Amino acid sequence: MLDLVEVQHLAEDAFCCVPSTGNSTRLGGSELMVAGLLAASATTSGALPPAAVHASFLRSGRSDAPVEVTVARLHDGRSSAVRVVTATQDGVPIMTATFRFFAARPADDWQRETVFDLTAAEGEEQFAVVATLPTLRNFEVRAAVRPTDGKRVIHPYWVKSKAALPDDPLLHAALVLYLTDLGTTGSARAPGTPMRERMGPMSLDHAFWWHRPVRVDEWVHVNATSLTEASGRALARGEVVSANGVLAASFSQDVVVPAQTPERRTQ
Repeated sequence: MLDLVEVQHLAEDAFCCVPSTGNSTRLGGSELMVAGLLAASATTSGALPPAAVHASFLRSGRSDAPVEVTVARLHDGRSSAVRVVTATQDGVPIMTATFRFFAARPADDWQRETVFDLTAAEGEEQFAVVATLPTLRNFEVRAAVRPTDGKRVIHPYWVKSKAALPDDPLLHAALVLYLTDLGTTGSARAPGTPMRERMGPMSLDHAFWWHRPVRVDEWVHVNATSLTEASGRALARGEVVSANGVLAASFSQDVVVPAQTPERRTQ
């Protein structure tokens, strides 16, 4: 997984996740979701591609300790399967997630028309906030828009792996899921929120849907925008689109907003 996470099979429905998050001591939700996907997929026939995940983050995890991942088999049908994954660290649950797998079948194919520019060459790395993340050291990242004030932007951005990847649909599906958690807590904040305050929120829930296959060793466009901020929470909605305009995935993330100090509330 491009040095992002390693999942070891311990028993029939028990796994161990060994994080690899660069210099960070905090274990991100992206690593946990990828570990959950790989573990859940290992308990299916292998013929069913992932269709959706709904993850709830319960506590912060650490990257300096392994994570136990257990899988509960809720449903196995001819065309679908459902798994519930629980990730624990030091005996304490830190994430629970429900994964649905669904067999693709011939059907109408429609998507909303893409309304943003899909030219990867126009992006610039120096303006992309996520380009500085240690976990993306094996990816090329370009801001998809040039900010008018010369400052960095979180979304939208273009991204692809630096190296060619094998023809493994689960690998590419896992990487798309991974990318949608990066920077989304910041983009969930209300427009006009200073960048320093966008780095503080913690993710509560992450919902994700795979729509069509996409390769992550080719440019993909990741975008997330805020829908609302109220009662100490903010909600973002986003999409992953290939360079030729194919909607590969969509996602939503609910985040908790740090409490404001009295000084900040009066500004």
